[in-house]
Amino acid sequence: MNSKNAPIAIFCGFLVAACAVGPHRLLAQAPAGPLPQAEPQSSTVQPVPKTQDRKLEQRKTLSGFWKLNLDESDEPRKIMQDARRAHSGGPRGGGRRSGGGFPIDFPGGNGGTSGGHGGTRRSGQNGEQIRDLIRPANSLTITLKEAEVDLTDDHNHKLVFYTDGRKLQNPKDETYREITAHWEGNRLVSDEKSPQGSKMSRSFELSVDCTQTYETMRLDSSRSHSPLVIRYVYDAAVQDKP
Repeated sequence: MNSKNAPIAIFCGFLVAACAVGPHRLLAQAPAGPLPQAEPQSSTVQPVPKTQDRKLEQRKTLSGFWKLNLDESDEPRKIMQDARRAHSGGPRGGGRRSGGGFPIDFPGGNGGTSGGHGGTRRSGQNGEQIRDLIRPANSLTITLKEAEVDLTDDHNHKLVFYTDGRKLQNPKDETYREITAHWEGNRLVSDEKSPQGSKMSRSFELSVDCTQTYETMRLDSSRSHSPLVIRYVYDAAVQDKP
């Protein structure tokens, strides 16, 4: 080989070698393309927790607006039927008439109807008067005063409980009644007579957590071995604006 052509030959050899190696380097150094998407992982859908019941407002006293809790209250119809069966001496009444005592039937159910807490409707029949007396109100508004507790239900029947032993006035109308009562600790207890002239009482007291009021009615009867006891539960609530 001519010494003059030696540099050219060396340069050409270098180009050939570069061409042979270059593509592999280009492939090795080429920027990576988009990564393949990962396989979706199966996920278990978590159940949506049930909405918890609204937290009831805590009260320091009986004063305020209260709404009937049907689920936690006694069913008067069932209690009346049980009282009738117990009084008649058999699980189904034994086919005998009760001969007095508690009324045989209780029309309707819970929910508060006309009559409500007033218990002053004059029907001429003790049974109907008692049914009126023990019907629960849908709501109660209780106001505490000095030696006085006012209770108004959703039918505008008003009971005024006096705790100072004053002489009571005769009812002004069927929607108003004054009742003698006393305090047993934080529990208000009335001293009344049933339409039959038997001893009866009703009490109002806060629940342990101070979010409910319990109204317990107790009616004694000379013809029954045990008193009729019914409890209604009222939740602390906010009164709807008219």
